[in-house]
Amino acid sequence: MEEFEDEAPIALHERAMENLSFIREAMERSTPFTGISGKGMIVMGLIALGGGHVARLYPSREWWMYCWLAWALAGCLSGLATMVWKMRALDQPSVTRAARRFALNLAPAVLAGVFLTEMFYELALNAFLPGMWLLLYGAGVVAGGALSVRVLPIMGATMMALGAVAFFWALWGPNPFTYPDVVGEAALAIGFGGMHIVTGVIVWRRYGG
Repeated sequence: MEEFEDEAPIALHERAMENLSFIREAMERSTPFTGISGKGMIVMGLIALGGGHVARLYPSREWWMYCWLAWALAGCLSGLATMVWKMRALDQPSVTRAARRFALNLAPAVLAGVFLTEMFYELALNAFLPGMWLLLYGAGVVAGGALSVRVLPIMGATMMALGAVAFFWALWGPNPFTYPDVVGEAALAIGFGGMHIVTGVIVWRRYGG
């Protein structure tokens, strides 16, 4: 009884502030990330289509891989720049925190892709690069897209399916381990080009740019 008498009562306004803070954090955690730029995704898709065309100009596996890596970097930078521009236009702190969670979910798959690309290149397994890139990028988009708009996980899953087709075609197709491979090239164009453009148009029309 004496112990209860020694405890200081919690002021009503302090309890109210704690409840408000809890509700605010819960709302932020449940806020989907809408900072993805549809216009930026369209640009990324166009860069991928152009880069794929340039990569086919010379029959060299070094030229092909470095072209795709260069255009991938250009596409990522353009997508990041347009996303930052859209987030600044939205001017909502909760969107910034949602963007951080989106990036943390996407980054592991992208980093794994960087290391595996070097391994595949050293082992002269270029025929498997399209499948590996699409599988890992698609997995990252599915993970990050779970915190974002609904169309992103669908795009990621489709890219994973394309990656699986390209992977198994390079392994069990009529000309296994062959580079360049038309199915792998087509999967890259559809995945990184067509899927970005189609998804970008949907995001642009439904989620404000």
